[in-house]
Parts: sequence; C-alpha cells; structure tokens
Amino acid sequence: MRKIGAILMIVIITSFSMLGCGDGSEQAVLVPFSIEVNPPVITHAYVGQAYTFSVTISSEESGKAVNISALVNDCYLTINPDKIKPGEVSKVVVVPLDSSVGKTLVINIEGERGGLIERATVSIQMGDTGDTGEGI
Repeated sequence: MRKIGAILMIVIITSFSMLGCGDGSEQAVLVPFSIEVNPPVITHAYVGQAYTFSVTISSEESGKAVNISALVNDCYLTINPDKIKPGEVSKVVVVPLDSSVGKTLVINIEGERGGLIERATVSIQMGDTGDTGEGI
C-alpha cells in the first residue's frame, strides 16, 4: 500500500512540473487594450490645412505604454507623443498635400504593446479647390 501511495505522489508531482505549475517561473500576461480616435471623420477639408486626431488608450493595466503609429497617403503626418499610457492623449496631425484634392483620405492608426496590436481607422473627406476652370 505504501508503494502505491509513493508512486501516486511521484506521478502527481511530475504532472505539476510538466504542466508548468510549481516550477517557480511566471509567464508574462498580456493585458489587452483598446484604442479610440476622435473625431472619426473630418469633412470638407482643404490642402495645406492641419487636421488633428486625438488618440487615447483604455486598459486595465495603467503602467505600461502603448506605441502609436499611423499611415496615410497624400499627406504629411506627425504623431506626438508616439508612446502613451492609458489616460494620456497622443495627437496625430495630418496635413493633406495637393495630390489629395477630391479624395477621401483613410488614416490607419495602430497601437502596439507587448506584441498585442489594436487598430483604428479615421478619414478626411477632401473638398475640391473651388477652381473648376469654367468661365475662363
């Protein structure tokens, strides 16, 4: 009976170490977050005018920063700051170029922390220059 008890204890102890329990190491837990950008749409925009989007992060883990990046065509783009913690605000400033006239510009904004990525999409609806060339 003692042998069966001893064998059973050995099986239980080795099972815990194979499952990663009780070995003293802790794995990092990735805490999800969400990204919010305002305003979602800007209409009747014009070339050369700076348009600002506010980026905020929501997360249960307040101490770790999220890296902010953005991508858009036909514009100058700046991000400040490019790393924020929940409760802080990053500003994405977009300045449309001449090649953007009459287009809808789609700005893809991404937040990354510890390998987790969240994305948001906002847009700028460009007006035309007002100069149609008619009546000349």
